[in-house]
Amino acid sequence: MGFNWIEFDVQLTNDNFAIIIHDDTLSRTTNTKDCDDLLVYNTVNIIEKLNVENTDYKVPLLSDIKKLYTTSASTGRVVLNIELKVPYNLKPTTSRYKQYVNDLVITTKNEISNWPNNFIPLISSFDWNILLKTDDIFNHNIYLGFLSEYELNKEQLTLINNVKNKNKNRVLSISLDKQVILQKNNIDLYKHYVDIILVYTVNDYCEYKYLIENGVDGVFTDVLIPV
Repeated sequence: MGFNWIEFDVQLTNDNFAIIIHDDTLSRTTNTKDCDDLLVYNTVNIIEKLNVENTDYKVPLLSDIKKLYTTSASTGRVVLNIELKVPYNLKPTTSRYKQYVNDLVITTKNEISNWPNNFIPLISSFDWNILLKTDDIFNHNIYLGFLSEYELNKEQLTLINNVKNKNKNRVLSISLDKQVILQKNNIDLYKHYVDIILVYTVNDYCEYKYLIENGVDGVFTDVLIPV
């Protein structure tokens, strides 16, 4: 189909299973109207709510991706972007937040450590505490992706530079809202700090063409853009 990246979001259940789901609750993307955050559920609860009778549709776990990767991307040409997410109601000042970050990173590390040697994922997050924790404990060969909705400030760029200096072999990326790039045209600045620049969400061919021609390495899209 012409793509070389696949992105998905990973969150934890309350029994520390990594599941693939975008939202903080089940109400929008499933047939349940529960508004509780995912941490109130254990994996069995979620499987019961998401599985559709008489079909092969199952709740996707991070562990399921190993089979997908080894069968459809065994050449290593497709990079999996695993975005680690924190529930919106977990505040960074709480012990519950700190425990969640620790458990999420460790669970992800343990899961992918047994995947093929040619598997080099991009671990990304809008929560940069997750990325710092990931950088600290991952000895697996990974890319590290800093996500932001806004233009990066001097403090953030300094943090990225410190991560790079700590591990010269670590491939770093940033993923930015397209308006940050389209309005500021600051690609050259960011190239000094990271190896890969990605932009989301680009569904228009002309925007895609402009971004690629000006040095962006890839885009996230909801549609198949003809190129």
